[in-house]
Amino acid sequence: MSIEDKFHKLIQTHGQKERDSILKDIYAQMPELAPKSKPVKKRMSLRQKLFISMPIVAVGVCAAIVLPCVLIDNNPQTSIPTTYKYVLGVDYETKTENASTIKEYNEKQGAELLYFDWYEAVEEIITVNYVRKNAKEVLSIKENAITLNGEESITLAVVKNNFELDVYSGYSVCSGTHNIGEVTVKWYSATNNNNAMGFFEHNGYRYYITLEWSADENRLFELVNELLN
Repeated sequence: MSIEDKFHKLIQTHGQKERDSILKDIYAQMPELAPKSKPVKKRMSLRQKLFISMPIVAVGVCAAIVLPCVLIDNNPQTSIPTTYKYVLGVDYETKTENASTIKEYNEKQGAELLYFDWYEAVEEIITVNYVRKNAKEVLSIKENAITLNGEESITLAVVKNNFELDVYSGYSVCSGTHNIGEVTVKWYSATNNNNAMGFFEHNGYRYYITLEWSADENRLFELVNELLN
């Protein structure tokens, strides 16, 4: 007979409460005699389950917002690298009065930015400088020109390639790519508003071109080729 059985036999003549009290004292003194019991698993309430699952759902929603899948004609894909520093409108100001053209910027800064030498040959040209508010640094220059016969409206913008301005976010979608020499043009033909848009990188700068009133991507490629050559 085990020691525990002897204890139980010793106290079996006592009442239930007395036996429980005696056993409690014995187990306190000799814990090795206490019967082993499995821990009881607590069931989670519906509220607890929802509370735990909410962060998982939230992560999924955030991922859907941060990593959008752009679905337009011809399965275009977003093309703006994540290494670019995104600049919002509150961080820069636009300057149109006495704004430097790309040609003038080259002369002042000793830069070699590509540009169309259309300043004397177009009917109208509008130049915009995008200037960083704190540092007064020119982040981008945009020029819009309308040809003398009024048949074409062409916009050229140049940005330092480590910045991405929100004003150019529409170029982040492309329908395809086209190579001109070693330069890859990422383009998008917006037939709904009759525009052809494209951008490429060259010597540390990113160039955006918009051909308005025409969705002809071949004409867009001609303009890029003219810039490069």
